[in-house]
Amino acid sequence: MDKNDALHLIKQEFEKNLKDGLLNLQVKWLIDQAETLQIIANRWIEIESNGTKEEADDFYTFVQDTLSSNS
Repeated sequence: MDKNDALHLIKQEFEKNLKDGLLNLQVKWLIDQAETLQIIANRWIEIESNGTKEEADDFYTFVQDTLSSNS
């Protein structure tokens, strides 16, 4: 199981608990933050693996856009 699978499993269990009435906004906030960070990390790994210099230069903008769209 990789990091993406683990995060997905945690989110599924949380959503199941939400449906069962076990609302925990702090856990939801943590899951949302972890998903946002995973998007950023995946993009950086993609750039390191086979990206261009321009993509690396634009990474800061990608991070800012991702953080602002997920807040």
